[in-house]
Amino acid sequence: MALNIHSFGHVFNLKTSRQSNQKLLIMITEDDKEIVYVPDSKTKKIHRIEKGKVSVFLTNIGGVNGLKAIGPDLYILGGQKFMKSDSKGNLTPIITLSCGGDGLGPVGNGDFLITCWSGHIFYVTADGKIETLLDIQEKKVNTADLAYGIIKHILYVPTFWGKKVAAYKLITTK
Repeated sequence: MALNIHSFGHVFNLKTSRQSNQKLLIMITEDDKEIVYVPDSKTKKIHRIEKGKVSVFLTNIGGVNGLKAIGPDLYILGGQKFMKSDSKGNLTPIITLSCGGDGLGPVGNGDFLITCWSGHIFYVTADGKIETLLDIQEKKVNTADLAYGIIKHILYVPTFWGKKVAAYKLITTK
C-alpha cells in the first residue's frame, strides 16, 4: 500500500487571516459536512472554516479547549463547562466540571471521556451524569488531551509533565 499526502496549503494562516487576533489555536475537529472548527483559548472564540472561508462561529467561550464534532453537533469544553452547539451556534449545557476541561473523546454510545489538566479523568453519560475515573492531582501529574480507541476501549492520555503517555482500558459495567 502506498500513502500519498498532498498539501492543501494553509487553511488558517495566523499571519494573513482577516479574523481578529488569533492567539492560541490548540485543537481541531471536522463535522459531517466537512466544516472545520478551531478553538482559540486566548480570545475565547471558536473559528469555523467552511469552503476555505474563515469566520467566527462562537464567542465568549472561556477556557475553550476540547472540541469534537459528531454529525451536525459540536461538543465543547470551555473551562469547567461541557456543552453542545448545533450548526447555528445554539448552546446546550451538558455538565459543569470541578476543573477546567482539556481533552474530550466520544466513547461511541453517546457518552464521553473528559480529561482536566489538573489530573482528572471523567466519564460523562449522554444524559449528563458524571463519574470520576481517575484523580491524580496530588501526584502533580497532569492529564492533557486524550485519544480513545473505540474498538479495544483503550484510553491514551499524555501526562505532559510526567513525560509519558498513560494507557487505560475502559471496562463498562452497564
